[in-house]
Amino acid sequence: MGCAAIHIETGRCITLKSSERFPMASTYKLPIAIQLLTLVDEGTEQLDHIIKLEPKNIRPGGEPLTDEFKFGKSPVSVRDLLEIMLTVSDNTASDLILRLAGGPQAVTARMRSLGIGDMSIDRSTIEHVFDMFGLPLAAAE
Repeated sequence: MGCAAIHIETGRCITLKSSERFPMASTYKLPIAIQLLTLVDEGTEQLDHIIKLEPKNIRPGGEPLTDEFKFGKSPVSVRDLLEIMLTVSDNTASDLILRLAGGPQAVTARMRSLGIGDMSIDRSTIEHVFDMFGLPLAAAE
């Protein structure tokens, strides 16, 4: 873990491990939302677009979504997915939105276009989970 504190009035800064990179955990969901909402603004995606929730889409930490919607039976809109991803940090919704947003490369490219160069969205939630346990992703699919 690293840390930084800035004294607002003086600009004085103190850091711990400031040159190291750390996993973003659920904070990476905000850049995903930014990319998706940019696509909505551009007209290439719609908040009312309905997604069919399938068992292969389920991720660890996806209980809020799977508790509310039944597989292949309940319509799940992009708006619903976005809200659940951001308000309860649902990982199933996150990976679905990431796919709709164009994938990790598209999200990272959006961050670069906004002048954010030190942030990389390089994989999905399921890839993070499998990497954490040293497992190949193919075993999950």
